[in-house]
Amino acid sequence: MSSPRSRGAVRLVAAACLIATTHAMAAHSAAVPAGSPAPIAPFKCPGTGPNAGYAPQAMARSAERTLVLCADTEPAEGRGVVATAVAIHEPASKTPLKPIFAAEEAVNRLRVEAIPDRGFALTLEALLPLGGPEYAWTPIAGFDVACGPEGCGERGARCTLTLSASFKSDLTGKVRQLARGGRIEPSVAQRLLDELTVQALLGEDVAAWTVEHFDRIVGIPPESKAALADARGLLARARDAGCDALVPPGDQPVVVLSQAERAAQIKEKIDQKRAGKDEPAKPSAAPAAIDLQTVAWLVGGRWEGQGKMADGSALHVEETYRWGPARRSIRFQAKNAGKSGAAAVEGILFFEPIPGKVILWNVKPGGGLSESAVTRADGKGMELLGPDGRVKLGLQGADAQSRTVEQLQTGTWTTVATAKYQRHPR
Repeated sequence: MSSPRSRGAVRLVAAACLIATTHAMAAHSAAVPAGSPAPIAPFKCPGTGPNAGYAPQAMARSAERTLVLCADTEPAEGRGVVATAVAIHEPASKTPLKPIFAAEEAVNRLRVEAIPDRGFALTLEALLPLGGPEYAWTPIAGFDVACGPEGCGERGARCTLTLSASFKSDLTGKVRQLARGGRIEPSVAQRLLDELTVQALLGEDVAAWTVEHFDRIVGIPPESKAALADARGLLARARDAGCDALVPPGDQPVVVLSQAERAAQIKEKIDQKRAGKDEPAKPSAAPAAIDLQTVAWLVGGRWEGQGKMADGSALHVEETYRWGPARRSIRFQAKNAGKSGAAAVEGILFFEPIPGKVILWNVKPGGGLSESAVTRADGKGMELLGPDGRVKLGLQGADAQSRTVEQLQTGTWTTVATAKYQRHPR
């Protein structure tokens, strides 16, 4: 709610708006033919909403209708009115006390501007750290409250982010450190969430993924759950507004070969080998640099794997891989196939400039952060190495792969699972 000082500061504006609203209503009534209903009384903000009992702070026209703003305001520089609670009414409607739009912000704020003949333009602003200890109000998303043939309401969602790339910061080390420790202090959780939110808004998808799974990889106290919900909500609102930094590209169609086409492809390779048409062996060269493009063959469709564990039990899993925003990450999900409601393992692949490797993070089934690094990626497949073991993926065509999972036992790599994977349309 607004302070007494801020409420007093806007009463002159409110009084002027009341006069303007009265004049608008008078003009409306003057144009009404004889026998029509009596003129509408001057509008005051409803007693149960923002700016209760006082005249509206602003008025706007849209599609020849008059809209008024009731808001709990706070002092702020810049255009328009800055508020923590907003209600926009149409006084001439059949239900003038029922707002056509209402919103209340607990930690963020709304900047509201009257736009000639277009109603009100609203901008969501969040208090975020921008490259230092100080916080600043930052525009995130905007929309209009206006009228049209279909009625009055919210429309025209848009991204209003203007963050500078100079605010970028690598937080992976801090996340690793806190994930290894115990429960963190509320102030530490709040600061890290704020910093991760800024990086996510700048297009760092690993930061957005961390916010999504924060309470599963970092121990947070109960009092930090509200801050986590606020961070997730802010990123969701930026994503819904179409901010490129948070919108992943659409899925590309996956062409899966039929069994006959695959058989013909294999036969052609066998015939080439028998005819001695294989390419001559090339001299060994330095291994190619590993980046996300070298593992991009994982993206698309649905991978279904079937195999066995070391004890002979059956293994049946499904995995999906999708590009993150700007193709700077690959998100994946793995779960037991054929089991409705089965818990999924969520993860992300991203390139870390230092030490120049593709890193895989995933949430452990019981909570916590698991990390592996891609140690090899080429035309034959890829290999990942982590503290829990290593995984070898062998490409057997565009839509087939073999998988071997090994663990280091008494100094020897021991196979604990093998599987064959096939890609299907999602």
